[in-house]
Amino acid sequence: MIQKLSDILVVSDVDNTLLTSQEGIPSCNVETIRLFTSLGGKFALATGRSIQSLRKYEKRIAMSAPAILYNGGVLYDFEEEQVLCYCALPQNEALRALQEILYRFPQVGAEIMADNQRTYVVASNEYTFQHKSRENQVCFYADAESVPGEWYKILFACDAALRKHVQEFIQGRYPKLNFTASSEQFLEMIPQGISKGVALKKLCRLVDVPLENTFAIGDYDNDLELLKTAGHAVAVGNATPVIKENADILTGSCQDGGVAQFLYELIRQYT
Repeated sequence: MIQKLSDILVVSDVDNTLLTSQEGIPSCNVETIRLFTSLGGKFALATGRSIQSLRKYEKRIAMSAPAILYNGGVLYDFEEEQVLCYCALPQNEALRALQEILYRFPQVGAEIMADNQRTYVVASNEYTFQHKSRENQVCFYADAESVPGEWYKILFACDAALRKHVQEFIQGRYPKLNFTASSEQFLEMIPQGISKGVALKKLCRLVDVPLENTFAIGDYDNDLELLKTAGHAVAVGNATPVIKENADILTGSCQDGGVAQFLYELIRQYT
């Protein structure tokens, strides 16, 4: 039961929900998140991004709870600079799948995100270059076999038509792996059983908030499990049809500060 803002946890997707690659974070989102957390509300991010990629926003976004990263593979506390829990890819299966996909579809780009917080480009194309430039992150180039440590996620990058062919190829082929589309150009490999929704349950236990007091905001298909798991599902105005169909609440578009609009309604209602 929600009686005040401190009873609430809001979890927001990042790309095309909270910010856009072209325009950044609308200032109204920054200010309203800051107001919401200063009044006691808990605010977290749930994204496919890496620790390194999200770090450039952490000072502007007043997160008051750990972040869900790598599409659910990691819970990370930016205040303490600490991985709270994680689930790595089964490396032999992941490497086999990676090699088979790149052999079958040589035009596809691929990045491995490892537990040393580095991103390794193991197959480059225009989409991996754009990804690196858009997120302004340092990438390392390597053969997949030489990427060290455990792997949190592998991102495949290509045009939308080719992505669909890749999805048809992998269907049912790799039972230990989960593949989720995070945009028209990106297909992400994460461990089976991992999603933003699974991570939300772990986050709720960490911050001692019941699931029924959570609000999840998203725009794309990889947010679906997050919205289904949360007590209340919110779609921004630019969300895909499947996200809107599974939302209880529709707010404004990302560019119009939809996150701020929704948070302001919570502030108005519970203060």
